[in-house]
Amino acid sequence: MGELFAENISYFLSLSANAEMPNAFLAGDRRLELNGRQRSGIFALTTSAVPVWSKPIHYDVGYVLTSDGSIHAMSDARLRQMAAEQRMATNYLVFP
Repeated sequence: MGELFAENISYFLSLSANAEMPNAFLAGDRRLELNGRQRSGIFALTTSAVPVWSKPIHYDVGYVLTSDGSIHAMSDARLRQMAAEQRMATNYLVFP
C-alpha cells in the first residue's frame, strides 16, 4: 500500500456545511482556484471570493457535492453563482 500525500487526494471538504444549508458546498474537486490562486490548507470561501476551476485539470468544469447530497457538474460561471447561493457568509474549505 502506498503512502498518502496531498497530491493523491483529489477533493476538498467543508468544515462548515450542514443539512440546514442544502446549497452549501460539502465537497468537490480539489483543483479549485480562489481569487486566482490554487489553495491548500483551510480557506474561507466568502461571498466576495471568485472561485474558478484550474485549467490544466478541469477545462472550466468541475464537480461539487452540496449538503443536500446532490452532485453538480459546474462551469466557472455556475460555480461562482452557486458559491454566492450557499446562504452562509463563510464556508471553511479544507484543501490537501
